[in-house]
Amino acid sequence: MDAAARGARPGPSPVQRATIAERFFRPANRLESIRDDARTSTDAKALQRINDFEWTIADARAFAPDDFPYLETRALTPSPTAELKRAVGLQKAGNSIEAEHVLQSGKETYSFGHCDFSTGLAIVYYTTNRKDLALQELDDAGNGEDNGNDPQEKVHGGSIPSVTTVHSSGWA
Repeated sequence: MDAAARGARPGPSPVQRATIAERFFRPANRLESIRDDARTSTDAKALQRINDFEWTIADARAFAPDDFPYLETRALTPSPTAELKRAVGLQKAGNSIEAEHVLQSGKETYSFGHCDFSTGLAIVYYTTNRKDLALQELDDAGNGEDNGNDPQEKVHGGSIPSVTTVHSSGWA
């Protein structure tokens, strides 16, 4: 009798298994082959899920004790979520220049979060009256490496900001 006939839940999907292994065992880029398959089949939902899983892995690894026993001890990379929150805090405090640096760095460091960091940059540019740069960043966010990822999911709850949402969301 198989698991479905017994009423048992099916096990984790291959993507979930790879994500668990990346978070808790030796890092081995297990999601890359799955990402390549999703790109080949142009499956935007799968790409979005993979990006979300990579975000989760990066957040978890940012708080790992010291990578023992799998890797040599290294300085921990800040989590992408913490970096986005830091940029919001800097902008709220009136330090748009530092917020811009944090977002540029995040865009380069976290390829899976390219869209999120580009959109944050667009908000910084918009609120500092650099509307041409803001539009370029939004175009970049739409054409970024992390196709299938909603650019505002982690910061604004899923919508591209209008003037009113920029000011009410915490970025201004």
